[in-house]
Amino acid sequence: MTLELKNRPTLEAMKTGRERMRQRCEEVTKAILKEAGVESVEYHDKGLRGLAIVKKRYVYVPTPTTRRRLYIVAHEAGHVALKHTGSLPVHRKEYEAEIYAHDALRRHGVAVPAKSTIRAKQYVAYRIRQAVVRGAKAIDREALRWTRGYWHWKVEDWVAAHYPRMVPR
Repeated sequence: MTLELKNRPTLEAMKTGRERMRQRCEEVTKAILKEAGVESVEYHDKGLRGLAIVKKRYVYVPTPTTRRRLYIVAHEAGHVALKHTGSLPVHRKEYEAEIYAHDALRRHGVAVPAKSTIRAKQYVAYRIRQAVVRGAKAIDREALRWTRGYWHWKVEDWVAAHYPRMVPR
């Protein structure tokens, strides 16, 4: 007995869809990098990670072929656009870059993958935990609110001691 699946995309249709997505990602990448004022960009295929050197207006990002890779491009471009060179805490810089990436993708009509949002919140929560462990006297409340649900127990204890109204009930 053979089981046939109806409405299953053909291999050719899948290849065409991937190619269209790659082209769309390239277009959006160019627009985002231009908006952010990035002067130099280098692409890699070494996973989902990137780097921004703000003073040189340079980003090192994955080749934008998917929405998740495009999100990383937008995040690193956010660091350049927001001029993250000063004295802001690292968790605040990362929070702002994540928000910038979300806004940039939405502005260009690209849906933000749920997995990217989860990873972003986990990453900012990790940076908050680092600040707490290193003895931070203050943590940005906006970043704390955004990452609620992803806090480490040390962060929960710190929040209970410093911002008791923010503790989930």
